[in-house]
Amino acid sequence: MSTLLEGVSVLLIVGSTVFTWPVPVSPGDFFIQVTLAVSVMIRNHQKCRLSQSVIRNTNPASVNPFQPPCLPAVSILVPVCGVDAGAWENWSSLCTQYYPSYEVLFGVTDPDDPCIPMVKKLVTAFPDRVRLYSGLKPRGINYKDSNLSYLLEKAQHEVIIFADSDIRVHTDYIQTVTAPLADRQVGLVTCAFIGYNPKALGAAIASTGRCFDFIPSLLIARVLDGGLRCAVGATIATRKSTLTNFGDCT
Repeated sequence: MSTLLEGVSVLLIVGSTVFTWPVPVSPGDFFIQVTLAVSVMIRNHQKCRLSQSVIRNTNPASVNPFQPPCLPAVSILVPVCGVDAGAWENWSSLCTQYYPSYEVLFGVTDPDDPCIPMVKKLVTAFPDRVRLYSGLKPRGINYKDSNLSYLLEKAQHEVIIFADSDIRVHTDYIQTVTAPLADRQVGLVTCAFIGYNPKALGAAIASTGRCFDFIPSLLIARVLDGGLRCAVGATIATRKSTLTNFGDCT
């Protein structure tokens, strides 16, 4: 490997920071230095929270989008299939937000899905906030997108968040991911995610992959494209009107 690296500068772009190493270096030293750089990236960009990236409709206006004059009501749309490990804690975290007005809509394709009894408990615990829609007839081969299409029709609010069912969030999640939408030139907000305390080898490998491939790739794409031009499915915050203006979402 050191032969391949001969005469090459190795760069890792993290946000506005560029890490560079002179070569040749040994494979072991290279791995250690990359690991340290990724650790810096995680500390700076995650802070044990969600790392935001904003997709804008046009060039940003000279305003601070993180201090909205008011907090709009929000609909969180969650497609569910089966029961993941920690499902109750994951779903409860969406229902216990420090946010004045929001709803959480769960969509399930199979009326006999084992997740339904657990979601019904959430409906009982938060009757004014949580709704369950089950037995949703598939619209095409992608059941997740099919469920979201139904939930989008049922959502009561203009600001919406598409959220995966296997994420656990902090109590300021809604405030964090929707605040940039106060700037009308922001069309969509997305964020990366991290794995906490993986319990198995496969989970640890997946977490390593996110650190060395997934998150750095997003940050590099943001630099190369002059902004983020894609969204991460785990969390997508936007407006109904943005989707309507983009194309027919019915």
